[in-house]
Amino acid sequence: MPLGTEAQETPRGLDQEEVPSEILDGLRGLIDPGDEIRLSVSSDIRFDGAYGDAWLVATDRHLVALSPNGNGSPETVRIPLSEISQIEVKGAFGSGALKVRTANTGATVAFFSKSLLPKFSKVSKQIESLVKEARPVGDDEEIVKRNLDGAHGKKRRCEK
Repeated sequence: MPLGTEAQETPRGLDQEEVPSEILDGLRGLIDPGDEIRLSVSSDIRFDGAYGDAWLVATDRHLVALSPNGNGSPETVRIPLSEISQIEVKGAFGSGALKVRTANTGATVAFFSKSLLPKFSKVSKQIESLVKEARPVGDDEEIVKRNLDGAHGKKRRCEK
């Protein structure tokens, strides 16, 4: 989906939520005008920890997280897909986070309430697919290092 167009379902099965115009405006300068938005998902917790919409958008070349802060331009994180070496979904009490690592740095690209854990577990695999398209990845290289069992509907119990 080129920048500035309405959301559509992708033929490759990646999540595409309709991106609000203010978020599209925030993407200008972070991605090239001709870049196709391949993945767009919303979160319900902003970077500052307050409840509110935040967005994770991926093109063929970049992963961009945008978190509106109410004070003008949104907080952003921009990472080239070709540099991502690890993706991790972490859970905490009542919330979770999607984190990515490169060889030199790491960043949290989304915070979300526990109810969105299954969605972001799926998103981590979709980002992995985009990373594999952006750079050569060995068959035995695992980019998604950890998905929480709760993300797949499994329940864990303590051993008796």
